[in-house]
Amino acid sequence: MTEKMEVANVLAEMVADKLGVGHDQVEAGEHLRNNGCTIIGLTARLGDKVMYVAPVINMDKILDSVMNGDTSYVVAAGNIAEQVRNGYKMAPDNINLDREYILGNCKPRVISAEKNRQLLENVPHRDVCDLAEIVYFPAVGVDGGVITANDTVLQYSGIEADELFEAAHRNARGDYELLDMKSVLSFLVPVDLDDGPGMYIVTTRKKLYGAAAIADTELLAAYMKDIGDCTIIPSSVHEIILLPKTEGCGGDDLREIVRNVNLSIVDEQEVLSDNVYELGADGKLHIA
Repeated sequence: MTEKMEVANVLAEMVADKLGVGHDQVEAGEHLRNNGCTIIGLTARLGDKVMYVAPVINMDKILDSVMNGDTSYVVAAGNIAEQVRNGYKMAPDNINLDREYILGNCKPRVISAEKNRQLLENVPHRDVCDLAEIVYFPAVGVDGGVITANDTVLQYSGIEADELFEAAHRNARGDYELLDMKSVLSFLVPVDLDDGPGMYIVTTRKKLYGAAAIADTELLAAYMKDIGDCTIIPSSVHEIILLPKTEGCGGDDLREIVRNVNLSIVDEQEVLSDNVYELGADGKLHIA
């Protein structure tokens, strides 16, 4: 066991004491995230509410602060306990497992199928070339927290996989936006960009998991009806780039660019793929 994990276990016991529950009801452990990355997280069960009422609380930053001497164990445990209490106060009657809540708020996201084989073992998904489309929904009681709709969530909520994906696509359709890259960069770069490449960004209004648009071929076709045929570049899990094919850059060249950017710039957990894509004559997505 690593020193960091030992500290996490001590904090978990202190959190349980502050919550007034048994030590077996608050657990620290490693949790799998996107692309095989792991975090040390805390889960808690209060009363008869199941542990899925809120997402795993990521302990990594607070553990670093404790181990660096910036935060005491007492303060750290108190902060975590407060997060747990707030989550349960704001999520009465296991709302995060409520059928209507999930279907009304779920949205799709795409991840690398190859790098997430273990994660996908118990998560309903659809294949999108070398990607996998999954579904998430906001966690009540945790600011910015989301829950992945896995087999257990569907079992408890009584939702079938097909209706989950149908609802996710319906909820997301009005959330996507197509942004002209020049307009975006003009706010950041005080130079004339008129001669730059004609590129477009597809993301969501909150800039969260916008790359899921790549699984919505009807949406992509509608965009390309206006801006012309494009190569689809996976910038990260949060956005894709549409590059008009008139720019003349081939698939192999673009793949090399994407690969280098993924290695040097994009956070490991946000890398989507080194491939680039296009819509075929059949209306389906293909690797270019």
